[in-house]
This record gives sequence, structure tokens and C-alpha cells, in this order.
Amino acid sequence: MDKLKATNLSDVKTLVVLSRELDEFGTFASDLHPQGLFDMVGRIAQSIRFVAEKGFQRIFVVADHGFLFAPQGCEPSTIRAPSKALEIKRRFAVGGQPEGCWVVQASEIGLQGNLLFAFPEGFSVFALQGESEAFLHGGLSLQESVIPMLCGQAFLMPKVAVRMQIQEPISSRIVRVIVEAQVENLSAEPRKVKVRIGNRESKPVEVGSQQQWVEVSFVWLDEFETPPETVSAQLIDAETGEVLEEKQVSVRLLV
Repeated sequence: MDKLKATNLSDVKTLVVLSRELDEFGTFASDLHPQGLFDMVGRIAQSIRFVAEKGFQRIFVVADHGFLFAPQGCEPSTIRAPSKALEIKRRFAVGGQPEGCWVVQASEIGLQGNLLFAFPEGFSVFALQGESEAFLHGGLSLQESVIPMLCGQAFLMPKVAVRMQIQEPISSRIVRVIVEAQVENLSAEPRKVKVRIGNRESKPVEVGSQQQWVEVSFVWLDEFETPPETVSAQLIDAETGEVLEEKQVSVRLLV
């Protein structure tokens, strides 16, 4: 999210965001509290809201295929591994025909050649040396065979329109700006904004139907800086960086 927020997305038409967090969670699932999964889902939801606010309309959430999880005390049954297999893992074997498996030729599953592929049935695994992991991957259970995809149309409640009132000319190194919400729709969401004068910015403030205006005050010019004849004043959405209003303001310092 930090990298995404630091990226200019204004000219991006198609955005792909990759994350291995779910894979890492699955690998160590036996050592983690389920709250970790809920927290991760919350971060995914936050990311979806962020890209929707940036104007992306069609959003797809696609996961890798799943896995089988064998918690402590629920050991999978074991079957004898084929001795002449070319490749063998806990949940599949290539080049062997052991009992207790679903066996299929490569040509039957869309692959070239006549190699045999064997998959232990149900919750079984091949009996291999070493400790059996709780995270079982690579078989043909429903979890391991289905790739889930969530497709949605972004729909966000509109935010209130906001404008700024700044007295001209600016006559002090401390500028005061009135930020005002134009409430035409009572269901519109509040908006967090900040004011930029030249190269200086105010702290973010929020306006909406409940608080319709706020006075923003900050130092926009240091004591020994030479004032310009005019300066750019911008009203900026603090969450998306969108410039909501911009104008050139004359400067005539009295102090």
C-alpha cells in the first residue's frame, strides 16, 4: 500500500497489484491465530477502496489455488509411494501407478505424452521420509483445483464538493483560508482536504454535512523570503491528491 500510494496513477489504465501475503500465511497457518487472516482481508479491502477512489471502475481480486490444512491432531492417512516414479510429492506423483490413487495419462488431462499422473484420493498423502507438513499443496482436492476470482464494479458514495475562500491580495506571511463544503446531497461522504500556497501545505481538515466550513491558517512564506507578485493557491483532496481548485492569488505584504 505504501508503494501504491507513492505512485502516480493518473495516466494508468490497467493496474496489477501482486502480493504473496496469502501464500506466506498458508505456509505458517498452523502457528498463527485466525485473526491474522481477518487482518489481511481488511488490508485487501482497504486496497480495493484506494484504487476505486483513484477512478478504477472494474476491479478483479484473483487468488492462487488453495491448499489442504491438516491441523494438529488431524493427521492425513498415508499410502505407499510408487518406487519408480519420476517425480513424487506428498499429494501427487509423476510416472507411477500406485494403489489408492486416481491415475490418469497426460493426454487425458490436456498434456502431451503418455506419462501417468497419480493423485492420492481424499485426504491421503504419499508416505515419504520426513515430517508431514500441515500445509498440503499440489493435489486435486476442490481447494487445490479451483482458482477463486471476485469481480466487481466500483461504486463509491460521492464526496461533498469543496471550495476555498482566500482574501486577495495576501497581505501576511500567515495565510488564512476558509474551506467550505457545498452540501447538495446529504448522503455525500465528508472530504479531507488540505490547502497548498506556493510550496507550503496546511494540515488536512475534514468538511461535510456535519461541519460545513473550517478556517485553515498556516505560514506560507518564511520571514526572510522575498514575496512573489502572485502565488498559486490549491485546494487538494488529502486522500487522493486530486487538485479540486486552483487559482493565482496576488501578494502584497503589509508585514
